[in-house]
Amino acid sequence: MVLGDYADTLTGARQKMLKQRSRAMLGGLVKRLQSIRWEWNISTRNEYYYHSSQFKKQYELGLESAEGGGQWAYYSQGVGASNYAYELAANGRARLAALWADRAVAAWGNFFRIKDNYYNAYVHYALALGILGRAKEMESALTRSAELSGKPESYREFREVRKKAAKLRGEKFFKK
Repeated sequence: MVLGDYADTLTGARQKMLKQRSRAMLGGLVKRLQSIRWEWNISTRNEYYYHSSQFKKQYELGLESAEGGGQWAYYSQGVGASNYAYELAANGRARLAALWADRAVAAWGNFFRIKDNYYNAYVHYALALGILGRAKEMESALTRSAELSGKPESYREFREVRKKAAKLRGEKFFKK
């Protein structure tokens, strides 16, 4: 997980190589975790789906986790649905993307009732809002994320959300 997260801070061939290595390690763990604690299995699968860009499966894992009483079920649903919505939108499937972005917003609403002080949740929430064209709410979510994390508004993750939203709207991205 840490290797995959670190790879997200890089670009080019090194990022690709480290991301691939992270996926391989997480994939191997998923296969070996069948008999361990349910929560660890869910957590590892969540990371594997995220780092291997299997966002629909990540959302479905969140549904599975919710059925089992998992505390972070809505987080998996929100991250998965937000990123799957972006994937669909980037491929020109705007109506389906909006449906998934709405699912993400609903999942985030549930998550924030449980835990409203985790900065990363607001990053993915902002992405869903950006896909829906709710730019002011997207910026508010990014501001909340910056406040919680102590990171500047120009932080890499925040810029990436803005860049993705601008691309979907056909706008030129301006760094903040």
